[in-house]
Amino acid sequence: MPGHESSRPKTATLDVEKAKEKAKAVSSQIYELIGIRTGKATQPGPSISTCDQDPEHLYKTVHPWSSPTAGREKDPKILVNVVSGCWRAPKGTDLGTQY
Repeated sequence: MPGHESSRPKTATLDVEKAKEKAKAVSSQIYELIGIRTGKATQPGPSISTCDQDPEHLYKTVHPWSSPTAGREKDPKILVNVVSGCWRAPKGTDLGTQY
């Protein structure tokens, strides 16, 4: 209705690479918080996925990683999946070509 505020907050616009940097920074903080002394986090790093409500314009960052614990086990024992809320891609960004 005209004159009424939408109950849905406006989605902030953020460049895809900047969003990936934010996801990587949060993942690094979690890595340090857990206090992993040995092993190395799995690669490749943050990626993006489109948001269901507007897949041509909205995306979220996804950064799953794991790290083995100290010891003899081969399977990862720490599994982390950092997923952001939805961001609006800047005008002209083709989310189909972003990874």
